[in-house]
Amino acid sequence: GFTGNVFIKGSEAISKFLLDVLKESLMSSFTTKIGALLAKPAFNKVRSLMDPSEIGAAPLLGLDGLVLVGHGRSDSRAITSSLVLAQQAIKSNLIVKMREGIFSQL
Repeated sequence: GFTGNVFIKGSEAISKFLLDVLKESLMSSFTTKIGALLAKPAFNKVRSLMDPSEIGAAPLLGLDGLVLVGHGRSDSRAITSSLVLAQQAIKSNLIVKMREGIFSQL
């Protein structure tokens, strides 16, 4: 759990830093502002993919059951996303598939 949390927090910090640097660069001149405006739909898609509230939670591995861990500062959107993720995990039989995948590697 600790290592996964460190990884997630580090990834979030790096992605926020990159988005902030990109935004600053794109707002630096009239030409780059026009380019940013034209590329805005693509940037919005990337932002959505990197938004922790879109995923909501991640599975806690090493347990014989489904446990999803979310942010302590999760908002209502993140909680809703977590519930949708839990429903998908149950419907897709995630625990059984993970167990089979692990044992097939032994």
